[in-house]
Amino acid sequence: MANTGIQLGEDLLVGVVQTNNFLAFGHSTTCKISNKSDTKDISVKPTLIDKAAAGSAGLWKKKKVTGVSVTITADGLVCYDEPEEAYSKLYAAWLSGSEVTARYATRGEQTATYNEGQFVITQLDQTGDTGDNSTYSITLENTGEVKSVIAAGG
Repeated sequence: MANTGIQLGEDLLVGVVQTNNFLAFGHSTTCKISNKSDTKDISVKPTLIDKAAAGSAGLWKKKKVTGVSVTITADGLVCYDEPEEAYSKLYAAWLSGSEVTARYATRGEQTATYNEGQFVITQLDQTGDTGDNSTYSITLENTGEVKSVIAAGG
């Protein structure tokens, strides 16, 4: 059954797929999905007729999309307990320099309808302030296509 109403922030799940299991970032406090289009300006010289017909002819530029990308950022609490030991697993993935399969979906639908692709971890920070919870921040950027998936039965 599809969700209705307004999506709550905590219903956006972001994580990685390891050994065919979706592991949402443990103890996540925030996440952001940034979809970006790279563009190129297209401008042509107006004809004399166009210039005479409109005072602004040639001033308006057209855009052409030359590429698209997805950047995922997330923050969370560092936790020692399995399976939520997200930071150490993310650190190992970052250290290896290999691609990870990242997935994002709405809670309750993460096995039926989701977006997934190969990403590289471009930044991984850990902060430990005295007297406060230790936190992590991660940034992933796609490397190749990110696909919208509707799984069988979804």
